[in-house]
Amino acid sequence: MQVKKVYMDLQEWVKKWNVWKLECDAFKKPIELEIHYDDTEIQMFNSHIDDIYKIIEQKELVIKEQQKQIEKLKEKQDHLLEWYMNAMNHISELADQNGEQNDLINELNKKLWNTNNTVESLSGTILRSAKKLNEFEQKLMVQPSVFNDKTFVSWYEQVVLDSIDIPDGEYLVISKFKVGEHNEYVENKDEILFDKVHVNGGYDVWYQLEWNWTDLDTPTATIYYNLVFIPC
Repeated sequence: MQVKKVYMDLQEWVKKWNVWKLECDAFKKPIELEIHYDDTEIQMFNSHIDDIYKIIEQKELVIKEQQKQIEKLKEKQDHLLEWYMNAMNHISELADQNGEQNDLINELNKKLWNTNNTVESLSGTILRSAKKLNEFEQKLMVQPSVFNDKTFVSWYEQVVLDSIDIPDGEYLVISKFKVGEHNEYVENKDEILFDKVHVNGGYDVWYQLEWNWTDLDTPTATIYYNLVFIPC
């Protein structure tokens, strides 16, 4: 990624009503930023679009399922209210014949109050979860940073494949590892990992070869890796 052009036009300003207000006919396009991606970055980004959309689809399914739960709870509440009204009518009829129905009425009121509290609590929790999922989906739409390379690894201790210089912050990291040329001692398979990390002072890409042989055997392999950093 390369910033090609940054343009700003702030020619004059005046202070009115304790608020700074920009006044300039040329201020129709106050800020213009051109960012260019090379072909490799575009290709790598496109290769991960399907993975990102799968995440979004999974979150949408969760939201839909939670919305169904809210509808079911509302239906249950409506049924309880209908049952309560029928019970109250029946109690009123019996009250003319027997004045000792207060305990039953109080018990019904208590049950209804507890049920309403439970429904409201669950509805609030589901709505908050849906809001957070929606915010997460919006963050997924931000353009990610893409890194890819390959490294030769020898022996089975954990090693750093690369140290990536990326701005500090919270990221969803999609890491794709592919095992290239390797000897017979290597048991690693290709894999894709998803993780949420806090970056502070760069990001180290760790990897470890797996082997199930003797200490005299040395696993070796070329590891290809692609990483996508999505701000969150």
